[in-house]
Amino acid sequence: MTRRFSPIGLDWSGPAACAVQLRRGRRGWAIHAALRAPVGPLTDIASATSLHRVLWRHGFEGSDVVFTLPTKGVAATTSATLALPPRASGAPVDQLARAEMARVAGRSPDSLELDLWETPAPRRAASGWHVLAVAAPSAEIAARIALFEDAGLRVVAADARASALCRATESLRPPGPHITIIVELAWDAAHLIAATGDAPIFERRIDELAISPLASSILGVRDERALSQRFAAVNASNEHDHRAAPDTSAKLRRLVDTVRAGVRDEIALSASYLSHQFDRHITRVILAAPAPFLDSLESPAPLESVRVSDWTSLSIDTTRGPEHLIPPGALLAAVGASLHPGESRGKAAA
Repeated sequence: MTRRFSPIGLDWSGPAACAVQLRRGRRGWAIHAALRAPVGPLTDIASATSLHRVLWRHGFEGSDVVFTLPTKGVAATTSATLALPPRASGAPVDQLARAEMARVAGRSPDSLELDLWETPAPRRAASGWHVLAVAAPSAEIAARIALFEDAGLRVVAADARASALCRATESLRPPGPHITIIVELAWDAAHLIAATGDAPIFERRIDELAISPLASSILGVRDERALSQRFAAVNASNEHDHRAAPDTSAKLRRLVDTVRAGVRDEIALSASYLSHQFDRHITRVILAAPAPFLDSLESPAPLESVRVSDWTSLSIDTTRGPEHLIPPGALLAAVGASLHPGESRGKAAA
C-alpha cells in the first residue's frame, strides 16, 4: 500500500528541533508540515514528549519518525574513507571495515552501527573497494530510540547527516560522475558534504564556521532569535532610511563577511582536495544557510553555486508550507530524513 504521508524527518542535535513531513500527491511529494521549534536539547523523556506535543499541534500526521544522528557529542557519528579488499575477493570486508572504524572512533567493534558508501577510486590508488564509512555507537542510538518511543514516537530509522543531505539535494545535483559539494551552514556547526551519483563520498564538520561562536564574539548574541531580531531591526532601519543602530549594522556586516570568507575558503580547500583525490571535476556547490547569510554566499569560480533559498528549489511544492518563514537551509537535513526509505530501523545510516 502506498504511503500518503512520509515519516516525520527530525533533525534535533542542538537547542532547536527541525521537523518536516511530506504528503504524496499527483505530482509526487509535497510539504505537509514543517517547523523549527526552540524546545531545548534532547535530554530525557520529558523533552521528547514536549516535542511530540508540538508536532501534534502543528498538524503532523502519525508518529513515525526518522531522526538524524548528531555529529558531535556522545552519540556522534564518526566517518572515514577506507580502502578495503574487493568484495569479490572473498575477504571479510564488513569485519575489516568495522575493525578500522572501531580504531578511528576509539571503541570496540561490537559497540558500533556501521554503514558504507562506495566512493570513486582515489588517484593512483591500488585496486580495491573504496568506501566512505560512517559509524555511530549502538548504545547511544538505542538510548535515543528509547526516549522517542517512550514519548509515543515510533522510530523508523536513524539517519547519518551525510546521507540525509544527499537525499534532500538529489534534485539539485547534476547527473553523471562529477562531484557536487553541499555546504550546510547552521547555528551549531557547518557541514561540508561531497556527493557523486546518489551517495556521499566525503564529509566534514566545520566548527569554525558555526554561526553561534561568531555571533557571540562579534555581536555578543548567544541565541538565534536575538540574532534574527538584530537583522530585522537593521533591515527595518534601512527601509525607512534611518541611521538607527549604525554600530549594530557594521557588526552584522562584519559577521556576514566573516562567514562568507570562511565558506569560500573551505569550499576552495575541499574542492582542491577532492578533485585531486578522485580525479573528477567538481561542477556544482549547493549552499544552505539562514536567510540573512544566503545572498552573500557563493562558490569560488569556476564552480557553479546553487542556493537553497526556497522550497521550490528542492522540487517540493509549497501548497501548505510553514506558517512562519523558516530558512529552508535550516531544515535541509530534516527534509532528507523525511525521504528516508525506512528500511534500516536502528542503523547508523540509510
